[in-house]
Amino acid sequence: MLGVWHWGATPYVLACEGGDLVARRRAVEAWRFVAAEGRIVGSRGYHSGEELHVVRRSDGHVSHLDVGTFILTREPYEAGVPIPGGHPDQDG
Repeated sequence: MLGVWHWGATPYVLACEGGDLVARRRAVEAWRFVAAEGRIVGSRGYHSGEELHVVRRSDGHVSHLDVGTFILTREPYEAGVPIPGGHPDQDG
């Protein structure tokens, strides 16, 4: 789960800091998550109180991260991942 993830075309870097999962954009903390009772829950920032879900493909590899209505992908608007509102390259 660590490394670069995109919300749309916007990159965030997820890192472990003091046992928390922290998302930074341009080195500024955007969101912070904590592990609580087997769940990953937002503790600071826009996602405070929201649960982060790791979504896996059928082969077990991580597909994307889902937190509230936010979908985080390894590539901007990654194909094959459900993007709320649709992919920008699709007609309609």
